[in-house]
Amino acid sequence: MTNELAQAVDIAEHVLRDSCVDLIDTPIYIATATEHPGLLSWLGGFGGCFGATMDLALREKLEAAGEWAGRGFATIVNDDVIRTTYPAGDFLAAFVAVCTHELCHWLTSEKWWSTRRRKPSMSDATGLLQFYTATHRLDDSPTEHEASGKPKWTGHDAQFHRASCHLRERLPEPRFRIMFATMFGGTPYGLSSPYRYLRALESELVDRRGEPIRDILDSEPPAAFTTLWAADTGQGIE
Repeated sequence: MTNELAQAVDIAEHVLRDSCVDLIDTPIYIATATEHPGLLSWLGGFGGCFGATMDLALREKLEAAGEWAGRGFATIVNDDVIRTTYPAGDFLAAFVAVCTHELCHWLTSEKWWSTRRRKPSMSDATGLLQFYTATHRLDDSPTEHEASGKPKWTGHDAQFHRASCHLRERLPEPRFRIMFATMFGGTPYGLSSPYRYLRALESELVDRRGEPIRDILDSEPPAAFTTLWAADTGQGIE
C-alpha cells in the first residue's frame, strides 16, 4: 500500500469515528482495490461497496493480516476509480466521502439485509463475497434502476439521506463536507439538491448533533424533510 493510500485509510477511519458516535467501540475495516485487485475487479466504475455482513465476508483476509477485531463496519473502496476520476488534490476528500457514503448504508443496514430473500450463511465468507458480487451491480446504479423502471434513488431511501445529512454536518473539515455533497447529492438519484435536504433538517442537525444517528433515525423527522421527500418521490417515510 502506498503512503498516500495508507494515509487516506487512516484519516478516513479517524474522521468516521470522530463524526459518528454510533461507531464507539465498533471496529472499522476499510479494504481497497489496490490491496485486493482480484476481489474488487467487479466493482467497475463504482467508488465503493457496502454490505451488512461485509465484515464477515472479509474476515479471513483480515484474520490473515492480524487485523480482525470482531464484528464492525466494513467497506471496500475502489481507490483506482477515485484516483482517475478526481484531481490529485481531491483524492483524500473523495476517499473520505466514499467511506462516509458507505457508512450511511451501515447505519440503515438492518432493513437492507432483512429484505434480501437469498442470503448465504453468515459463516460462509466465500458465499458472502459472491453475494455482494451478484447484487451490488443491481443495487447501486441509478442508471440501471432507471432502465428497469425503478426510481433512481432505489437503495438510497429517505432514512439513508437523513443519515447522510447528519454525517455530512459532523465531518470535521469543509473540504470533506463539500466533496460529500458534490459526490452523493440528490441529482444522481433524481432528487432535489442535497442542500435543500440539509435546510429541511436544519434544526434537527443542530439540536441532535451529539446523539447516535441510529437513535435519530428511529424518531419522526421534521415535517419539512417529510414534505420534501414526498414531493421528490411521491412516497412517505418508512
